[in-house]
Amino acid sequence: MVIRSLDKKLLRDMAKMKWQCVAISLVLACGIAMFVMSISTRKSLIQTQKIYYDNYGFAHIFSNVKRAPLSLQKRIAKIPGIVKVQSEIVVDVTLDFAEAKEPCIGRFITIGNGPHRKLYLRKGRFVNPNSNSEVMISESFFNARNFKLGDHVVALFNGHKKKLKIVGVVLCPEYILEIRPGDLFPDQKHFGVFWIKYNELAAAFDMQGAFNTINIYLMKNSSTKKVITMVDRLLKPYGGSGAYDRSEQISNRYVSEEINQLANMAKVAPTIFLLVSIFLLYVVFTRLISAQREQIAILKAFGYRHREVGIHYFKFACLITIPGLIFGTFLGVMLGRNLTRMYTKFYHFPIFHFSLDVEVIIYAILISLFTAFFGVFRVVRRAIKLPAAEAMRPEPPPIYKPTFFERAGLSKFLSQRERMVMRHLERNLGKSCFASLGIAMSVSILVLSGFMSDAISYVIETEFHLAKRHDISLIFNEPTSHFVKNSVAKLPGVLYQESFRSVATHLHAKHRSRRLAIMGLQQNSRLYYLLDMHRKRIHLPTKGLLVSKMLAELMQLRVGDFVTIEVLSGQRPICQVQICGIINDFSGLNAYMEKNALHHLLREGSCASGIFATIDSSRKAQLYTKVKSLPHVASVSIKSSLVENFKKTLAENLLVMKMMNVIFAVIIAFGVVYNTVRISLAEKSRDFATLRVLGFTHSEVSGILLGELAVVTLVALPIGIAIGYALVMLSVVGLASEIFRVPPIIYGSTYAFAIIIVITATIISGFFVRKKLYKLDLISVLKTRE
Repeated sequence: MVIRSLDKKLLRDMAKMKWQCVAISLVLACGIAMFVMSISTRKSLIQTQKIYYDNYGFAHIFSNVKRAPLSLQKRIAKIPGIVKVQSEIVVDVTLDFAEAKEPCIGRFITIGNGPHRKLYLRKGRFVNPNSNSEVMISESFFNARNFKLGDHVVALFNGHKKKLKIVGVVLCPEYILEIRPGDLFPDQKHFGVFWIKYNELAAAFDMQGAFNTINIYLMKNSSTKKVITMVDRLLKPYGGSGAYDRSEQISNRYVSEEINQLANMAKVAPTIFLLVSIFLLYVVFTRLISAQREQIAILKAFGYRHREVGIHYFKFACLITIPGLIFGTFLGVMLGRNLTRMYTKFYHFPIFHFSLDVEVIIYAILISLFTAFFGVFRVVRRAIKLPAAEAMRPEPPPIYKPTFFERAGLSKFLSQRERMVMRHLERNLGKSCFASLGIAMSVSILVLSGFMSDAISYVIETEFHLAKRHDISLIFNEPTSHFVKNSVAKLPGVLYQESFRSVATHLHAKHRSRRLAIMGLQQNSRLYYLLDMHRKRIHLPTKGLLVSKMLAELMQLRVGDFVTIEVLSGQRPICQVQICGIINDFSGLNAYMEKNALHHLLREGSCASGIFATIDSSRKAQLYTKVKSLPHVASVSIKSSLVENFKKTLAENLLVMKMMNVIFAVIIAFGVVYNTVRISLAEKSRDFATLRVLGFTHSEVSGILLGELAVVTLVALPIGIAIGYALVMLSVVGLASEIFRVPPIIYGSTYAFAIIIVITATIISGFFVRKKLYKLDLISVLKTRE
């Protein structure tokens, strides 16, 4: 194969600039890796979700009722647009087994005889139609509690203990994520889902010939809203709490939200890396073409056309970006596989494999070509337009004038070397500013990566220590007389308790509506503070509604507006209530009322949906044993377990993401700093050689070069912190969802960490360039090139 002359020149130039090319390729590789990881994982998650939903019958509409006859199922199935209706009995009960020191809750769901289309059998078998006391268990609870097939659990069915045998481990599309009502994250050790024969559960809870949950499957292109309206009309006499579609199904909401976050990740981080890559290519090629003016002129004199010279330099840029493309794609696949492994611990799909789509590779190639083109376009365009005769002459020397420091009379405070540093920086102000901006971007990425850890720590401290001051909460199956407080107070270890009331409602404001629970709290509660993101306590108004900021924004509510509350249980009153306050909280769409005001709205006497309590830690074992035997308790939440689970869920993910961002930020810092100093060395090698001949030592000469680097870095630090804070604010807006919101909290340690990492990367870069300076050949550098 014959290598053309220009290609030989290209390879020689690349060999001379190999480390600069490597630095640029690595920065580009980071951007490509983030893009490939985010987009591929998102596509894999969407594809896995769709296949699972389609193959295992994830319903389109869901509804809960108090108790409805099975005959109603046929009437619902006749509604236009409905393909199939599936009714179930769903009951939450307390569990007891050998390893369970703390109370656990089991959600029992009925199934028919034989294989169940909604269930994927992971191991074991389905329940035997001819046997009693057999159950199948969800995989997450099975693994978290280290159960084995054949183990037994004891469930409290309507006040009676029933021993049940585990015969199978299953997955269900409704429980990709198993979360108790009111919890923010899944608690796999204390909440599990079980499937049992219909006759057994119906007999235990006096539900023969009835159901309390219904799943509805729709025809393609059916109107979900119209079907929900008709379903609600049929279920209302039986205590229906309002039908809802997939968008409100808790497990599906979490998966969909994760898909949205991956889309945001694919936009922000890669853009930063690609902009830095374009900047580095621009700076490097500006210097390269400036140094090769005479070579370009000779090429034109020998007959090379403008197009051929332009293509030559564009090929050079492509050869720099291609290794970044290849390495970035492989790195993105590795990171994507790692992210997929983390998802498999969190989301329970039958099969969840990371797949690299051809479309993603095509986009990655286009991004690389875009980077190469825009990085060198202006420089190459200027070079090929330069007439050969003019290019043969050396560049005219710059016009020098007194610098700002000299005009301001500040130069007398600077040493000779410091004045040289300031002159060069000001006379190359554009390059200096771009170099500072590049280093600042690495600082900003480090600030952004540390922000999430800070925000989560802040949320944990605020939510679980300052706001929720109880140790344990009990939720009852049905609203219970407020005298239940006296019974709870007599439980071993209970120090203080408060009751609360919670009711499901539809909130309407003009044409907008939301399905949510209103919580009634005691005025000046000691165990449940309402705090905003700045930890300011918000006091409940004696009348009216206090709503979360996210709910107010979605429904376009302001203080003083009236909303219509449609209660979905009891006497189902419909009334108007004024918005008396808005609270900027961390999670969910929340609405609060003073407890007595809520009783008045519901037209009921004093009662409780649950109890908050503080306990004596030395007697908690006795308390837990007693709670397990309470028949009217549907759910138990122990704050210490919630905090531990919250930290465990996020700690591994945050650590991996933080380490990845630190590595990427170091690459950016090294790439920018190394290229900046190498270019500065190349531009002023003749000046440095002259200084050496005049008697300057190696240390004195390197002090000038590294002094410029120090000033550029110091200027970049505050700029990077400011950009980092701006990125944090953008992330807060981008991450905000109905499920979870993070506050814009950045601790001083995060800023310090970012500064230390960048300064360290700068020092290492300076060390390598200093070695190059020491090897400078004074004779060859000082030779006259004309």
